[in-house]
Amino acid sequence: RFVAWNANQFDAYFIAAALLQEEGFIIRPYLTASRQLRGLRIIRSQDLDNREAQGWEFLDGMAMLGLAGMSLSKFSKTFAPEHAKMTDAIDWSSESFDVNNALHRSYAARDSEALFYAMQRAQAILIEYFEQALAPTMGNACIKIFRRHLPEKITVRALPEKALAIVRDQVMRGGFCFCVGRFEGPIWKYDINQAYAAPDTWITSIEVDQLKREGWKLTITESYFFTDSFSMTEYVNRLEHLRTTCPGGPSGAIGTMVKAVGNHSYGKTVEQTDPKEIIFSPECPVGFMPYAAPGETDPLGVLEHIWWRVGDIVTRDYHQPQIGAFITAHVRMVLRRAMLIAPDAWLYADTDSVAFNRDVTDQMDIDPGRYGAWKIEESGTEYRIIAKKVYASLDGAKRSAKGLNVKRLTNEDFEQWLNGTPPTQTQVQRQNFLKVMAGSEMYLERTRRGTAIPT
Repeated sequence: RFVAWNANQFDAYFIAAALLQEEGFIIRPYLTASRQLRGLRIIRSQDLDNREAQGWEFLDGMAMLGLAGMSLSKFSKTFAPEHAKMTDAIDWSSESFDVNNALHRSYAARDSEALFYAMQRAQAILIEYFEQALAPTMGNACIKIFRRHLPEKITVRALPEKALAIVRDQVMRGGFCFCVGRFEGPIWKYDINQAYAAPDTWITSIEVDQLKREGWKLTITESYFFTDSFSMTEYVNRLEHLRTTCPGGPSGAIGTMVKAVGNHSYGKTVEQTDPKEIIFSPECPVGFMPYAAPGETDPLGVLEHIWWRVGDIVTRDYHQPQIGAFITAHVRMVLRRAMLIAPDAWLYADTDSVAFNRDVTDQMDIDPGRYGAWKIEESGTEYRIIAKKVYASLDGAKRSAKGLNVKRLTNEDFEQWLNGTPPTQTQVQRQNFLKVMAGSEMYLERTRRGTAIPT
């Protein structure tokens, strides 16, 4: 097993491309339903249908730990400070890596050393506190932890086919995000420690209870009932207690891993697997067909190394989307109740946070140390709120600009955006792994424009 930091977005491209030049190997990418790469498994050609065959895995440390976006410098400093990454030793803006340069070699070797010891520490924490080794993704590891912490004598039964389709297509919804309108001025923002349903749709009993408390009149025309119920309160309380009392505190190595466990515990319950098996190989194996990306033609044969076949639909016992549906519904209703405290002052909401244009602290359940309560994130800080995922504090300390490189934006850009003129950027974007393996350029230059503001 080989691990690199951010490998799924960089190293894996070169490894796969290089191995395609060699005979006798098959590359089996770990792909999500949306074709996002989660690792590579390399086997010998004769072992194609031998699931027990030995092989090589090329994995991404970020994906294994659920720490997307964390730099190797921060990761190594947190998990292996005695082997921290070299910083400020080389000005990479004016130098390119030179294998003949001793300092460059030392820099690369230190990166490998820092990653090795930091990953070892992360796995040791997971084993010590959760009796679980790392897997290709944090979700793979955490669903096992989640399952082991289900209350005793609880059986989660598979849904009937019709109910399963309803839950996946309508009941299961993610976090709520809404911007009431453009605003500039002081805000009070609250985070939970840790678009609503249209008429004639399916919702959970959590949402039904909330709407009834608000005085809504509901007509239920069809329903499914679960005869069993359970709560994961003991599990989440254990996680939060451990995170806040562990050595190093919430931002230390143990605290970081515990938070990652909580964040990735239930995601696999809503997973849907694709029966299409995709592999890379110089020659087409028996039973496979040439692969063409959806919506693309292949007149030049650029997909000649990518093959596919229809396999079995893999259903795991943890594929229970009703669990994920009820978890996300609960958080949305907590957010909804907060917004209804002062609907006239409500400005913005996103997943687990809500912002108002006046102080409503005395009406919120505030306790920064208690799981599920609210904590104060901003108190009268001047902000520009422009659109969903687009906002900035006037002091520049906190900024978000969906689709754009926020580091390249100035306060003046946000001011003009608030006034109706979104910024434009030229970006160099990395292409999808399958497209690159099919022959596309790895990086393309594109022009991106910020979210348009209705006038």
